[in-house]
Amino acid sequence: MQGSDPGRSSCDSKKHVPNCKGLTPAVGDSRYQDALGVVAQAREAFEEFRDSLELQRELGIDGFAKGLKVRKQALELARRELATVRPPTASDGNRKHGSKKISFDEFIAEYERDRHAQFIDKIVLKPAGRVGSRVPPVEKRVDVYFAGADKPARRASRSQVVARHQAHLQRERERLARERPPKARPRPAKRAKRP
Repeated sequence: MQGSDPGRSSCDSKKHVPNCKGLTPAVGDSRYQDALGVVAQAREAFEEFRDSLELQRELGIDGFAKGLKVRKQALELARRELATVRPPTASDGNRKHGSKKISFDEFIAEYERDRHAQFIDKIVLKPAGRVGSRVPPVEKRVDVYFAGADKPARRASRSQVVARHQAHLQRERERLARERPPKARPRPAKRAKRP
């Protein structure tokens, strides 16, 4: 029964109840569309101010330049804010496939594409240099920076991965040995008394 207890709230798909925000983030989430709208408004205000001959005459060159600078800064700020908001993805409720069934491999590829974006800060593609038959592959020319990293990530060799795995296993063995209670000494068997 919705609304029967004033202390409790239920989640409604049409509106967010404050107690349910974390449970249904995709329903009614319009942050990306709102940010797009703010960018469009800032761009429109900038272009309208820039193209207005009446304002140029009234404000003079210095006043017009200052006003134009303020509007340009507002547009840049709106674009930076838009860049921080993730667009809705298929997993956020806007299903790309609708009710169409997809294979597990297709799902994993789509899921990884959606989720990896939250860990990657930026990707830099270096130029190929001279165009010809010896163009290095993209894998050799790309630098991937993960969130919070100052240096690009480098692919580890197989021996490095094995060494890390062996070190991890050794640490786990040592941790488990420390946590294991000491073994009790077996008691010597009682000897039967001779009559």
